[in-house]
Amino acid sequence: MEPQSRLCFHHYTIQVTNLQQSLYFYHILLKFPLLTRPAFDFPGAWLDIGDNRQLHLIQVESLERIDSGSRALHFAFQTNAIDLWKSELVTFGLTIAKDTIRPDGVRQLFLFDPDGYCIELCEATP
Repeated sequence: MEPQSRLCFHHYTIQVTNLQQSLYFYHILLKFPLLTRPAFDFPGAWLDIGDNRQLHLIQVESLERIDSGSRALHFAFQTNAIDLWKSELVTFGLTIAKDTIRPDGVRQLFLFDPDGYCIELCEATP
């Protein structure tokens, strides 16, 4: 297969019950820039999560129980400043559900967004 035909990850979409709360979490707290979104006939937002990747939020009235956790559905963001992130998020009143070190020495923080999606912050592999 030709290199230009290779598939690459572009975006992930999650359903949210309160777009403004989710934007506060992802745009204000996690600092992901907003992107221009086409004029769909349903509420939502697009965020730039780095490396030409996007997170799409789609507002819905309700969600079924989300099976999300460190060993279930979650998504991870890598950082070189995990202690700084932890301190800032705790300052904003977020609870760190789990602060752990993997067997390979990588530190991980787990927290939950307003709808219960598990978010991991992790250090770069040593």
